[in-house]
Amino acid sequence: MKRFFKIFFGRFALVAIAIILQICLFIALNYYLAYSFWWFNIIVYIFMILVFLFIISRNTSSSFKLPYATLVIAVPIIGITLYILFGNVQLSKKNQEALKKVHLEIEKYCHQDPFSISELRDESLLAYSQAKYIFSTSFLPTYNKCYVKYLPTGEEYFKVLKEELLKAKKYILMEYFIIQEGKMFNEIYEILKQKVSEGVSVHFMYDDVGSIGKIPSNYYKKMQQDGIICHKFSPFIAVVSFAHNNRDHRKITVIDGEVGFTGGINLADEYINEIHPFGKWKDNGIIMKGKCVDSLIWMFIQLYNIHIKPEERINIKDYLVTDHKEYDTEGFIAPYGDGPRPLYENYIGQTVYSNMINQATKYVYIMTPYLIVDYDFIEDIKNAVKRGVDVKILLPNIPDKKIINIMTKSNYENLIAAGVGIYEYKGGFVHAKMMIADDNIASIGTINLDYRSFVHHFENGVWMYNEPCIQEMKEDFLNIIKNESIKITYEQSHPSLPNRLIKDLLNLFAPMM
Repeated sequence: MKRFFKIFFGRFALVAIAIILQICLFIALNYYLAYSFWWFNIIVYIFMILVFLFIISRNTSSSFKLPYATLVIAVPIIGITLYILFGNVQLSKKNQEALKKVHLEIEKYCHQDPFSISELRDESLLAYSQAKYIFSTSFLPTYNKCYVKYLPTGEEYFKVLKEELLKAKKYILMEYFIIQEGKMFNEIYEILKQKVSEGVSVHFMYDDVGSIGKIPSNYYKKMQQDGIICHKFSPFIAVVSFAHNNRDHRKITVIDGEVGFTGGINLADEYINEIHPFGKWKDNGIIMKGKCVDSLIWMFIQLYNIHIKPEERINIKDYLVTDHKEYDTEGFIAPYGDGPRPLYENYIGQTVYSNMINQATKYVYIMTPYLIVDYDFIEDIKNAVKRGVDVKILLPNIPDKKIINIMTKSNYENLIAAGVGIYEYKGGFVHAKMMIADDNIASIGTINLDYRSFVHHFENGVWMYNEPCIQEMKEDFLNIIKNESIKITYEQSHPSLPNRLIKDLLNLFAPMM
């Protein structure tokens, strides 16, 4: 009963209800006008044709056009309303101006080292082309001579994160989708307060929707009172806006410009298996050291500065290190950002994954909580198998969202029939977002294989070539496949008739979600 009241009478539910009521009122008003005035129907149908033509002519994927085009034709008033409210979003003029200032400032410091990229080109043209794509779209370079260590669990991530936070001398930057009081966050909070008392500057940003129902709405004020410069990203208010769909799903920590963390792990107890809402939790991340940390600073400042008051914005030159330590490694690393249009004109995360699949010659191993992708992405996977590539995908056995799980499982039958190995993590939930190909290429970060990550959210990932930790990532994946997973057979992959009908309907409108 306590959980029922928390969900249905909490801040999220009340704001969501207010937004739904606004949409219903707008639709009801249009239907009233349509039934009351004959000329209004003519206007609606003319407008329907114009909106339909505008949708199908947009420079975007057919998967994203189809749901809105279907609604506009089938139920014009509802379809047009939803498209106006949610489908053709543009940044506010204020945010566009802030973004321009951020880019102009960062462009002075963010350059591709010609010697690093030349070395990569000499080693592998395919890897070079991926690095060039990342720089061309997210404007973040590829680095060498950096340190990267794989952290295979939330528990290991938590342990190393605390150790590194305690070493901070100048500043700490932290950006997370979810924070929740408990063992993990409380211990980190105490460290942050300790570092503030030592004179360390701490900037913290968390997503308001990601953390809603987990902390009070004014929790950032509590952190500010303790000396932590804290802001919540895009506050969730009771006004219809597509911006509510564009969440900050990134997970970034930077310490003194020399140490960085990222991965799938948020600051809440399920991520370190202190609690088990969905069985045993499997997650992972990495620690990075060296000049590659500059890219994490860029991504943090990008979102931090465009969503706060001008007088509170921070200057990137105060956080960059000019004399990074160089590490004796032969690998290359390219942290990259992704996010909704028009901030990002390309679907960077989706394309990085697709390139890895299309360029693989031996194997592709994927670890993801969801598998809700378009026809082309599924065909990329199937075509890899036809080339003789061994494709294995690890997914949860216990889902966190049942409807999303139905959509994920709707792809099992097609993929298994093509020869893809589908595995479920025995007795638990997979939250890791990782792809490995051919022993020398990998990507890890926050980007799920679904439309929310590919289209709607602000995300970040780290692409690597020939980094030693890739072998550790491979061994971790294969160990789980061998000892902690269930292989799904073709017979088990057939959805029931009700689930098939549900998934067909949901898959049509998945790009809008």
